[in-house]
Amino acid sequence: MRMKFFLGVLVLTVALLLLGLGNTNARRPSVPNLRGSCIWQEVKFPTTSGEQQGVGPATILASIHFDGSGALTMDYDVNINGTYSSTNGVPGLYSVDPTGHGSFSFTSPASGYVRTYDFRVNSTAHTIYTIAQSDGVGSVAQRVSAGSCTFEEQDEGRSVNMHPGFFQ
Repeated sequence: MRMKFFLGVLVLTVALLLLGLGNTNARRPSVPNLRGSCIWQEVKFPTTSGEQQGVGPATILASIHFDGSGALTMDYDVNINGTYSSTNGVPGLYSVDPTGHGSFSFTSPASGYVRTYDFRVNSTAHTIYTIAQSDGVGSVAQRVSAGSCTFEEQDEGRSVNMHPGFFQ
């Protein structure tokens, strides 16, 4: 009787280990694995062409929620050249590849232009680092930017089976 119990526990343990090790999607960044809320702060500086057009600096502070299906929603505060505005529930879209490189876009409530940002997820998946890809104005962006979006601690379950070797 003891032997059957021991063998049953052993078989169950091996099966659970194999199921966990075989789930390679949980170890790589992907749209379903990117979910939860982060606080995004970005600073933008005018390019040479932006300065020639009288464009000043800008800052963004937003709470972004990634839904795990490629859609995002943000509560968006922006200060553009000294003019502040705040809009809640701004919708957008995102994608991410297995290396942790992705992009997200949304229509800026302050300007009405579609803004697109490139991002990289750090190896612990706690932070996304962003740069502006397109400001929707023309072929040359009026501002360059650098930002980061840090996930809140209560969202640690945003990726199933995430561990320090997430990108391996």
